[in-house]
Amino acid sequence: MPDSSAPWAVCPDVVTRRVGDTLVAVSLSTNRIFELNRTGSRIWELVAAGRSDEQVVSTLIEEFEVTHEVASRQVGD
Repeated sequence: MPDSSAPWAVCPDVVTRRVGDTLVAVSLSTNRIFELNRTGSRIWELVAAGRSDEQVVSTLIEEFEVTHEVASRQVGD
């Protein structure tokens, strides 16, 4: 369920495609291409789903079996 207090948003001019554990993102306005690793890909998906930063952190803790500190650092708290 999306959280309206989510501080992050996915830019509408970026298209993505999953390739294995990575996510390839292309900015249509700049033609820049980005490759996100497994963690970055999951964060992108959660942000795109409208999750709050704390929801993203909680999900990372569960799925990647990391501490709150590590997950928060990955999200950028």
